[in-house]
Amino acid sequence: MYVHDIVEGHTVGLFAVADGMGGLSFGLEMSRYIVSELKRWWEMDMPQMIHSDCTKDEEIHELLDQEIWDINQSALKFVKQTGRQSGSTLAFLFLLDRRYFIKNLGDSRIYRFRKQKMEQLTVDQITCQPVKAGNRIVRYRSVLTMCVGMLESPVAYSTDGIVSTGDCFLLCSDGLYNCLETDNICSVLENTDLHPNDMALNIRKKIPVGQALDNVSVIIIKIGKIRK
Repeated sequence: MYVHDIVEGHTVGLFAVADGMGGLSFGLEMSRYIVSELKRWWEMDMPQMIHSDCTKDEEIHELLDQEIWDINQSALKFVKQTGRQSGSTLAFLFLLDRRYFIKNLGDSRIYRFRKQKMEQLTVDQITCQPVKAGNRIVRYRSVLTMCVGMLESPVAYSTDGIVSTGDCFLLCSDGLYNCLETDNICSVLENTDLHPNDMALNIRKKIPVGQALDNVSVIIIKIGKIRK
C-alpha cells in the first residue's frame, strides 16, 4: 500500500507492507483487511488530525497506536468467527513534511538508504526455536512473537526521525531479505536515476530463481526536495 498527498499545505504519505499468514486465502484476506483499514484512516482520520493540528510526535504516535489497536481487535474477531488461526505482519511508514514515523509488528522490515549505506530501522519481533530430529537439533526456525491478530493488546515497535533530501526507504516482507543479500539490494538503491517502481522491480529480479520461498513484497520511497 502506498498513498501520498498535500493536505492543508503539509506533505503526507503512508506506506505499508502487511504479510498475511494462516493459509493462502485467510492470509490474503487478513492483509487486504489491514490495507483497507489503513486507507480508511488515511481518508478520514488523517485529514482530521492535520486540521486539528494534532501533529506533535507523541500525538501522532498515539493516533497510530490507536489505529493498530482497532485493526487488531477486528482481526481477533475474524479469527474467532472463522475458527482459523490467522494473522499478519505490519510494517508501515507515515511521512509528515520532514518527519517520519514507523510502526512495526512482526518480521516485515523498513530500511533507510542514506549516503550509500543501508540501515534497518525496524526490529524483528521474533524468537528462534530449535527443530529437533530425535534428541538432535537440526536447525533453528524463526517464530513471530507479535503480529496483528495474535494478542489482545499488540505492542508495536515504534521509532521516528527526520527525513533528508535523497533518502530512500525500503519496506519489504521477509520473503525478500531472507533470500537476497544486502549488497544486492544496495546495488539497486544507489542508482539514483531509477524511478522507485523500477528499483523495486530490479530488486525482485535479483532474487535467484527458486529462492523466493515466501511472499515477496517491496515498496520503495525516494525523498525529493522537501517543502517544509
